[in-house]
Amino acid sequence: GDQNIPIVLPYNQYKTVASEYYWLMNDQLINIRMPEDENLSYFESTHPDQDGLKFPASGGVVDLANNTIKIDGIPYITVADAKVRPPDTQVFIEGNADIRKLEGALMVMDTANEYHKIYKLDIKIRGLNDFEGSGEYRYKGKGMKKQKIKYDLIVPVEDTENKENKGKFYTTATADIKERKGFKLSNNINYKGKAILD
Repeated sequence: GDQNIPIVLPYNQYKTVASEYYWLMNDQLINIRMPEDENLSYFESTHPDQDGLKFPASGGVVDLANNTIKIDGIPYITVADAKVRPPDTQVFIEGNADIRKLEGALMVMDTANEYHKIYKLDIKIRGLNDFEGSGEYRYKGKGMKKQKIKYDLIVPVEDTENKENKGKFYTTATADIKERKGFKLSNNINYKGKAILD
């Protein structure tokens, strides 16, 4: 029927709502289907240090032998002011709400005036406002071809300047551009040094 069943996974410290689920006894798996209602089709961390991290999904598989949850059909995971699209739209959750490191994800940083995309993102998400990653940004100066910037440190920073934004985090990315890279800000300006995206 149409009833939605709350599911709590205490070992992984996650909870969700299922429209239906099956126990595949031989494979030691529980297959979870999400409700049609988009407001209900998500997985949420119950770990006290993760600030209520939750993300939309289409389904999940609990592996009873390994105590992992494979969550599928994730369009994005919101962390701080950014959205992370996991590769193959799936993540694995280990015990204690530990999200397995994502490799080759995409991040969209929503800054006040534009969207920045970070490609080939490797990221360890530890909570809504706690993550660390690295990835590649494609910088396009006026009338120039795109140049790649490798950001080695992508982390959230708490907004301490604006009192209204207390507890709000924004994403910053820091790169160290070496002279030999021959990086140009414009056709006549070479640049080396730190590049900060926030």
